[in-house]
Amino acid sequence: GPIVRRGGAAACAVCDAAGRCAECGGAAFGVERGGTERIAEWSGRVSALPVTRVDEGPRAVAPTPGRVVVGTAAAVKDVGPVRVPLVAVLDADRARRRAGLAAAEQVVATWFEAAAWAGSRDGGGRVLVHTREPGDPAVQALVRWDPWHFHRAERRRRALAGFPPNHPVFRVRGAAELPDALEHLGPVTLLSSSADGEAVCLVVLRPPDVGPFRERILQLVERGTVSRVEAEPHL
Repeated sequence: GPIVRRGGAAACAVCDAAGRCAECGGAAFGVERGGTERIAEWSGRVSALPVTRVDEGPRAVAPTPGRVVVGTAAAVKDVGPVRVPLVAVLDADRARRRAGLAAAEQVVATWFEAAAWAGSRDGGGRVLVHTREPGDPAVQALVRWDPWHFHRAERRRRALAGFPPNHPVFRVRGAAELPDALEHLGPVTLLSSSADGEAVCLVVLRPPDVGPFRERILQLVERGTVSRVEAEPHL
């Protein structure tokens, strides 16, 4: 597997075995530290507090005054009414640009969860957001503490992309005539391509049309036109 840096040592990302070069067997690697490891090292230099680094959800710990917790989004858990003096959202722009239709929505939810640890401004809590685009709707939603600011902008973006919120999405695979067969349903969006000799369709429906869609799919299955249907596929 790929060699990664864990706890200051090179290790296999798959099995955690000590990292060894496949060519010479050496264990000394010029690995450039990044992400949480780099931030944890920097935090240890500028703060007298102990630093805990969390990269995986099962290892998440509750942030408490008296220590610095550095982690990925997986480290943000609902741990109850925790209060810490400062929450920093670093590299917010990279998080916003992750692939996936719901990526930005998930990022905003994580930011709000983490920011809640700081409590109110009157109580001394502070939230710092590291971004080059302070006017982005996701960033502004956090700054204003108003998730609807993001959702209004996201609703317009999703509608323009053909995937409006609250509209069921299905991925359907089948014979070459599948796109024409689904077009008769009048979907909001129908995208088609091919893979492994089959047609692959993304179908976006109005909620009332799910029933007729089911009936149509059952008919197409009997004809051999449809081979697989996925509801709400990861996009």
